[in-house]
Amino acid sequence: MTDLILHHYEASPYSERIRTLMGFKGLSWSSVIVPPIAPKADLLTLTGGYRRAPVLQIGADIYCDSALIAAELDQRFPARALAPNTAGTATPLLDNWADRILFWQVVRYSMGLRADAVPPALIHDREAFWDHKIDLDGLKADVGYHRGQITTGLGWLENLLGGADFFAGDTPALTDLALYHVVWFFAKADTTASGSGLSLFPALSAWMARIAEFGHGTRTELAPAEAIIIAVSTTPAPLPATGLAHPAIGASVQVLVDEFGTEVIDGTLVHIDDTRIILHRDTPQVGTVAVHFPRHGYPLRTTSI
Repeated sequence: MTDLILHHYEASPYSERIRTLMGFKGLSWSSVIVPPIAPKADLLTLTGGYRRAPVLQIGADIYCDSALIAAELDQRFPARALAPNTAGTATPLLDNWADRILFWQVVRYSMGLRADAVPPALIHDREAFWDHKIDLDGLKADVGYHRGQITTGLGWLENLLGGADFFAGDTPALTDLALYHVVWFFAKADTTASGSGLSLFPALSAWMARIAEFGHGTRTELAPAEAIIIAVSTTPAPLPATGLAHPAIGASVQVLVDEFGTEVIDGTLVHIDDTRIILHRDTPQVGTVAVHFPRHGYPLRTTSI
């Protein structure tokens, strides 16, 4: 089965990364909207506990993390491929900086701008998820500081991009998408706050426009219950032919997330290699599903050996 089902919500920056990739590749996909805060019962039924957006579903195979989703889509639809993150270049470092530093600077800035209007339910949800208190007054007071940090980073990107169309040259790479969704997030928040947005960064503005032209592909809405029916009525795809001889293959394990959050996903380890972890999960609600995670950033903990 090659039908693509994206579980996402409109304001999710990481979902925008994948929606844009769908557009770049000219793909047709089904859209399942998940709530931005708990409860996310239908999504958790499929993933076993991973609650972030986006999640890609292809039949009974569930792909978590936008970097893994992008890699999977690039492998399945190579006709219009992303430029590779070439060894020896700065692109892998840019991906990491975008996800782990710039993104959180934009989150703090955006929350500080909206400190007086952030719904209490959202605050309670994120505090439980991140396992720490959110100081809205502090974020509000530090709006100028965070904006300065962001615009310094945008200046670096402006100089790095120069006159190129994309950060890897003539063709967009995963780096472009990793940066795009964060800059998109900032530009929306800053423009709403009557800031200058990207007006001081003409190369970045032109780059944003080029990526926005990709659109989001052909989108069809799908109810969450229908996505679960699809998972129940199919079986996971065959496992990759090559993998590591890990001692926990066939054993009960837990996958965690090392960046932030409190998710723990239980399942049977059926495949592991240098880039991917695959668990099989059997539940009355969905039968057998294969849940895929990146190797990087997702610690594996054995529970039965």
